[in-house]
Amino acid sequence: MKEKEKFLPISESLRKRAEVLIENRVQFLGEAYSESDFLKLIHELEVYKLELELQYKESKSAAELENELLKLSVELNSMKSSEFSSKIDLALSHIGHFLSTDRAHIFEINEENNTISNTYEWCRPGIQAEIHNQKNIRFDAAPKLMNAMETEDYIYIPDVHSLPLEWGVEREVMASKNIRSLLAIPFRIDNKIAGVVGLDTLYKRRDFSTSEIETLKTWSNLLAGVLSNKRRESEVEKTHRNYESIFNIINDFLVVLNEKGEIVHTNAKITEKLGYTVDMLLGKTPVVLHPPERKAEVEEILQELLQGKVDTCLIPFISKLGIQIPVETRVRSGIWEGKPAFFGIIKDISQLKLSEEKFSKIFYLNPSPCGLTDLETKKIVDVNKAFSDLLGFSKEEVIGKNVLELGIMADTSRIELLQNLSTAERIVDKECVFFTKQGETKIVVLSAEVIAVQNKQYLYFVAHDITDRKLVENELYIQNQKINAILSASPDGIGIVSFDGNFKFISDHLAKMNGYSVKEKDEFLGKSVSSFIAPTDYKKLAINMKKLMEGKKLQNITEYEAIKKDGSHFTIAVNSTILNDYNGSPQNILFVERDVTELKKTEEALRKSEAQFRAVVQTIPDLIWLKDPNGVYLSCNGVFANFFGLVTEKLIGKTDYEIITREIADIFSSQDKKVIKEGKTIHYEENLPFEGQIKNFETTKAPVYDESGELMGVLGIAHDITKRKQAEKVLIENEKRLNELNASKDKFLSILGHDLKSPLATINGFSSLLQDQIAENNQKGTEFYADIIHEASQKAIDLVDDLMQWSRSQSGKMACDPEILEVDELITSVIQLLQPVASKKNINICTDYNHLALVSTDRYMVETILRNLISNAIKFSNSGGEIVIKTFQDEENLTVSVIDNGIGIAQEKLEKMFRIEESFTTPGTSNEKGTGLGLLLCKEFLTILKGEIWVESEENKGSVFHFSIHGKI
Repeated sequence: MKEKEKFLPISESLRKRAEVLIENRVQFLGEAYSESDFLKLIHELEVYKLELELQYKESKSAAELENELLKLSVELNSMKSSEFSSKIDLALSHIGHFLSTDRAHIFEINEENNTISNTYEWCRPGIQAEIHNQKNIRFDAAPKLMNAMETEDYIYIPDVHSLPLEWGVEREVMASKNIRSLLAIPFRIDNKIAGVVGLDTLYKRRDFSTSEIETLKTWSNLLAGVLSNKRRESEVEKTHRNYESIFNIINDFLVVLNEKGEIVHTNAKITEKLGYTVDMLLGKTPVVLHPPERKAEVEEILQELLQGKVDTCLIPFISKLGIQIPVETRVRSGIWEGKPAFFGIIKDISQLKLSEEKFSKIFYLNPSPCGLTDLETKKIVDVNKAFSDLLGFSKEEVIGKNVLELGIMADTSRIELLQNLSTAERIVDKECVFFTKQGETKIVVLSAEVIAVQNKQYLYFVAHDITDRKLVENELYIQNQKINAILSASPDGIGIVSFDGNFKFISDHLAKMNGYSVKEKDEFLGKSVSSFIAPTDYKKLAINMKKLMEGKKLQNITEYEAIKKDGSHFTIAVNSTILNDYNGSPQNILFVERDVTELKKTEEALRKSEAQFRAVVQTIPDLIWLKDPNGVYLSCNGVFANFFGLVTEKLIGKTDYEIITREIADIFSSQDKKVIKEGKTIHYEENLPFEGQIKNFETTKAPVYDESGELMGVLGIAHDITKRKQAEKVLIENEKRLNELNASKDKFLSILGHDLKSPLATINGFSSLLQDQIAENNQKGTEFYADIIHEASQKAIDLVDDLMQWSRSQSGKMACDPEILEVDELITSVIQLLQPVASKKNINICTDYNHLALVSTDRYMVETILRNLISNAIKFSNSGGEIVIKTFQDEENLTVSVIDNGIGIAQEKLEKMFRIEESFTTPGTSNEKGTGLGLLLCKEFLTILKGEIWVESEENKGSVFHFSIHGKI
């Protein structure tokens, strides 16, 4: 009967009357019903019909909405990152249309500044958008609404005008924007409130059904996942961009290989210097970067590199134009885009090779004795022929020995040289005494410098034999002491010119400086000084000559553009003075000339290098600074200045005491002094306050010296490791919790699998025997087996009770329910409960305490703790033993001690007493069994009560268990 099916949930009485109406239409006006009954029924049916239509409409609308959200869910979870905003806007428009609202929107929370902003919005046509007016709203601008977001799963305001007084702020704000009804669903990301999805209507009220609210909740959860993915992709993209920047500014060639050894990524250096495009390299092996004729050799070495059999490959690269570039290749394994990969770091050593070749030629062709000493072992590794000629040792006799073993140098001279090297990396023209193989003395001028060859440090030394010259100098010392000292020691050119500007004397250095040999220096004599100066500087030369002839002293060293023998120009710095005759009359002009061409180039290169260095330092995200030995800032990068809220110019010239607290400044000063005193780099971690929070830094400080070895100050670099520390802390906490959970699980399984099975097996076995005894009418046997069954069942009950209590304490469902207790009365009641058990072992239980004040605590937990500790004392006491219960109360805590003279506890077991992963059960002196959870329950209950438990024991001498609780009235 299909008409009946239309009535579905109609009331029973209405249903029956409707059925009669349908089945007895012709007889309806008979005795059963009056006309008024008929009209009333028709009215009720009409009302029901309207209700059915409304239910059907709501059900259809909800079904359509759920279907639409299902489609949106598929789209949102499969969309590209570039489609995030458009897809979310589309979703908002659908939900707004389906729920007939004026506006649908999303607000997201910014935790850094405690604000909330409207990030997405849909408005019905004709409704003014508010998204641009609702940015960075402070939490205190809507306190009740923000609190509801934290505590409620949805916020529904049917009528803004009806909000209570405590919602006054929110009511005023919403009313000012003509909002009448509001439905908001908070959503979470990573277990934190991240924002809210909201619907509102303007001017008129809108009632939302339960199904509409639940559907919107589902959509809100979906949206939370989408927004979470968007945030993560944004972070990944940001990290990727930062990585690419660092990857491409590295000066070495870098390639990334997949597990097959194919190139999947390169840095810009590869394409810039070698001329290949990225497409030419991707999917290829690094063999394409090496000379074709060495393909087989490269493939073999590449496999050995990937397998870790060799460290480096020295086969050169070849550019797209066919130019070979010497390189040193190293390979390391790692992860690239979530997959195993290999990273190739290739260093361009073309300059190093060229430098080594030049050095080798200079070394072996040098007419002066030269040698190389391993800086670490102090052993000689190479000498040239001039060295052997001077000292009489062959190369084979020298290599692998030090100067003391050879007897070349006295120990005192060697120590002095090493001391000079400890404060500088070079020694220049150090006069020393050498001894030949035959014992002859040789006086030499020694220069030495620390150099790096193939990543290893050596001491390179050159010795000029001045033995003969010293003999001549000694003979002429008295007559020519001053002039010879000046000429021999000065690396500068020295000359004398007459007042008419002609040369009268030149030194060897001056001749060489101008491109002449020493033998040719006489060509200078009688020539005008202007012959060696560029015409552009004639005027300057004339002015200075005139001043000198007038007896005026030149204030500064003058620079001139000079001309060498081959016509090339170079820059000289000249210092001049007047030489007087024995009567004091001006006679000649003495000048000292220095070639500063390379110095000028070096200064320019240094200026460029410093500019580049400053640019690099300003780019690095770490904090970098330099202080002088007195703690005054000489330089810093912008990151460092920003950290203290200053610009770099405002910080330079200040000390720490002028920009931070004295306490922190004292710490920094102490660190700087340590670096200066020890003269070495120190590394440490430190915590510094920044913008209201503590930042963790990994800091390195090192002393900085100038070319002369004088201390310039202290250089510092601090790297922000806050996020890493936070991640480490979370990891440690998670690991600790996981260990605890695993231990709990193992303990539960152990107890359930063993301890619970044992009493149940006893009950099962002895209940069967009990049946036999009853059948045989053996009263004595029946009573014996019944006692065993009772004891086993009591053990099972105790175990289950302990398990349940311990489980509740672990789940956090057990809370302290304090009440006023008289602890002496509670101790007495527990003793009375356990007295029968103690009497069986003839154990005496007594108390020793003074009058106890009242305490406010949980009676059940304290009673359980006392029962477990006294039961354990009985269990591990010998027959005839004694148990004493003592108490002590101070102003804060009540301490209870349970003392027995039983078997005690071994020292190695004491440390495991209260740990679930180490817990154990030991039979009592009468072989009593326990659950192994008693002491764990005591510790858990005392944790809830904010108390403590500890034990003192010695094997065969008894134990003392103490516990303290806080709660004195």
